[in-house]
Amino acid sequence: MPIALKDYADFTYEQAERVPRGPGVYQLSDRAYEIVLIGSSTFLPDKILDHLREKSPLTGKVRRFWAEQADNYKEREQELLEEFKQAHNGALPEGNQ
Repeated sequence: MPIALKDYADFTYEQAERVPRGPGVYQLSDRAYEIVLIGSSTFLPDKILDHLREKSPLTGKVRRFWAEQADNYKEREQELLEEFKQAHNGALPEGNQ
């Protein structure tokens, strides 16, 4: 199921600290809400903060993110990747290639 645009937060330190504490999945998107990375973590806030601190061409594009707490985070990540591939003719997000 697609994630509503209203559920995305600005890619800032303040918003990252509001992410649910614990395991889960996340998506990073650019200015046009195009997903550039789908990932998972055992502790979501730390992972989002890591991406904020990272200096790379990919993270330089990121303007928004979405996160969801999920105990089955690896399975959920695979679901999100499959959904993306189905919607994009088998292609993965840029950061997952």
